[in-house]
Amino acid sequence: MHIDAMFAFAEGLHRRDIPFNLYPLEKGYRPCDVAVTFGINKRSTPRGRMVGDIAEEHARAVAHLSREQRRKSHLVIERGFIHRDRYFMMGWGGLNGRARYFNRFSSSDRWMQLNVPVDPWRKTGEHIVLCGQVPWDASVQHVDHVEWCQETARTLRQLTSRKIIFRPHPLAKDAIEMQGPGIDVVYSKADSLLEDMENAWAVVTFSSNAGVEATLAGVPAFVCDEGAMGYPILNKDLHRIESPIKPDRTQWLFDLAYTQWTLEEAAMGQPVIHLWERQSMTKRFKQAVTMFCGVAPSVERRAA
Repeated sequence: MHIDAMFAFAEGLHRRDIPFNLYPLEKGYRPCDVAVTFGINKRSTPRGRMVGDIAEEHARAVAHLSREQRRKSHLVIERGFIHRDRYFMMGWGGLNGRARYFNRFSSSDRWMQLNVPVDPWRKTGEHIVLCGQVPWDASVQHVDHVEWCQETARTLRQLTSRKIIFRPHPLAKDAIEMQGPGIDVVYSKADSLLEDMENAWAVVTFSSNAGVEATLAGVPAFVCDEGAMGYPILNKDLHRIESPIKPDRTQWLFDLAYTQWTLEEAAMGQPVIHLWERQSMTKRFKQAVTMFCGVAPSVERRAA
């Protein structure tokens, strides 16, 4: 998956006459104006650690640049947020909600192309869905996610008498033990989040894409980390669990559509144009764009 996305983005650079190199992760960092990686530092995997080392070295290499230049020196590619099997997020300097997408006040065109139904905000519901994430994932490695899940369950029980359904991540079903004093949850038996959200009053997550899915389904979402997509508009205060905010989602959805791109769009250079704000791109580069990915030595270097 990540190789396809990296090569599609490389094709887009080529079409826009931006010089670039493809360089194997295993060979470590090499100086460049812009580093492109699939994902960010992830201490739990060898590949993630290699990406992290490259990002750290690149940050040191560009430390002398202005703040704005530093912000646009590391491009991160990852899975998208809607139609996740076909779309990839592409943003500057971070993952998910921590990335910059130059998408504020976007037009409706890309959102309309997604053709995704948006349900009205619910006025009723019974239970709360507490969503766990993969404890060793990059998006939660700055916290003790197991402890967060347990403490959040305790807090919710103090604030509401509603049934709390704990939904572990499908890739970490047994990684989080939800037992102990003050923890009163039932484990989800549903096959999908959509099923768990049937007649749900709210969804609570640290930063997962469950917040996006709940928002589309009209279920008030509570998110607890700025890495969550929708953090600026969604609920953050659990003390409002019985009176959640139900914001206007329109502009947020328009903006969200400009955070993700298909492989075909990437190959045509559409995200390149958008992310560089249509500026004169080729004049900016001296050492080109370097894309660090697991590629064979035979394709180690490709100049546009």
